[in-house]
Amino acid sequence: MGLGYGLYEEAERDRKTGVLLNTDVHQYPRNPPRSETPPIETRNVERRGRASTRTQPGPSGEAPLVGTMPAVRNALRHALGFGIDALPITAARVLDAVSARTRADAG
Repeated sequence: MGLGYGLYEEAERDRKTGVLLNTDVHQYPRNPPRSETPPIETRNVERRGRASTRTQPGPSGEAPLVGTMPAVRNALRHALGFGIDALPITAARVLDAVSARTRADAG
């Protein structure tokens, strides 16, 4: 889910009305299939004595998603030498950013 958010999922709006066109995840272009995702290991660390709003303290179901997109962005920044600040980070956005950077360095 974290990879899908960072690489594929983009809110599409009608240009005239501003109405959101893809209102649920089934309307996104695609989510990464299992064959395109690396092995992911998550660890939940709980602290005793911490206040909880739930009756039973426990890990949040989406906690491992929080760091996925920043990790992808930082890996890309490390590889390219500059960051891309628009989501999702699609192949087209990467190519546009590389082309713009190349033109800026040449000009």
